[in-house]
Amino acid sequence: MDLVSLRTSRDFQRVLDEGRRVRRGALTVVAAEGVPGLTRLGLVVSRKVGKATVRNRVRRRLRHAARQANLPEGWDFVVVASPRAADAGYWELLEWLSSGAREATR
Repeated sequence: MDLVSLRTSRDFQRVLDEGRRVRRGALTVVAAEGVPGLTRLGLVVSRKVGKATVRNRVRRRLRHAARQANLPEGWDFVVVASPRAADAGYWELLEWLSSGAREATR
């Protein structure tokens, strides 16, 4: 499955306003119905998480976890990472993302 990035602030804002929020561990997963046949993902990793290298590592790990999590098609996701995400293991991130996405798309 290919993931497409949410790019515009309008897309991010629509998901954050209309979507269903689920908190799992260090992640908040917000899901809203999107374009049929596509899975779009946006990541929010603020400066509270750490310096640039830490934030970029968290983004890379979340992107990889999202590819492994088999997110459902036709949904747009915004994943907001808290500072705890920087210290979490990959398998924890994957579990938080998977279970959060399942719950948010019910």
